[in-house]
Amino acid sequence: MELFKHIMTAMLVGVLLAGAWLGVYALVVFIGWIANTLSFVWVMVVIVFIAGTVFYLVDNPDV
Repeated sequence: MELFKHIMTAMLVGVLLAGAWLGVYALVVFIGWIANTLSFVWVMVVIVFIAGTVFYLVDNPDV
């Protein structure tokens, strides 16, 4: 039973890492697509806006 728990934990960690990697890859592809479609200034405005929003939500978890 202990071995089963270790295997399931390893599988869960692998799934989380794969999900994080796919999320980062999708973000890079999306930013690249926006950069080729819109001007650099608009891309920076969107990135800073999203970063600021995420930072605010992480900093204020009771919102």
